[in-house]
Amino acid sequence: MKIKDLPEQNRPRERFLKHGPETLSDAELFAILLRTGSKGENVIDMSNRLIKEYGLNNLFGCSLKELQKIKGIGPSKAMQILTIAELQKRINQS
Repeated sequence: MKIKDLPEQNRPRERFLKHGPETLSDAELFAILLRTGSKGENVIDMSNRLIKEYGLNNLFGCSLKELQKIKGIGPSKAMQILTIAELQKRINQS
């Protein structure tokens, strides 16, 4: 099911706007960052799968090439994930 097919109250961006980021699950927050899913898998389902299979910490610890081996993760999504990881490192250092 595409995000557009979900009722508006169940879409991550709309929920963020109405209720704030603290009300979203990890997968919904991750879905907002990744923006799109892949063929046959919407971004929320993809986010849930990635978190369940790898965990956020493991995803953030992967290399660009390792991430691209994961179904549905191309260069752009891999860079988005690693950008989040780098920002997290910088925040922790400051």
